[in-house]
Amino acid sequence: MSFNKEEKSLGVELKSKVKEMGHVKMVKGLERDLGTKVVVFDHCCI
Repeated sequence: MSFNKEEKSLGVELKSKVKEMGHVKMVKGLERDLGTKVVVFDHCCI
């Protein structure tokens, strides 16, 4: 699955929100919602 610029910026946006709030459990919930983006988001954040 290819990722366009909007999807990448969404990941960055989520990452900055996570840094602000610092809630790792919330990230896990978002990962389930994002589905195929889980792997990319995992590698970025963890």
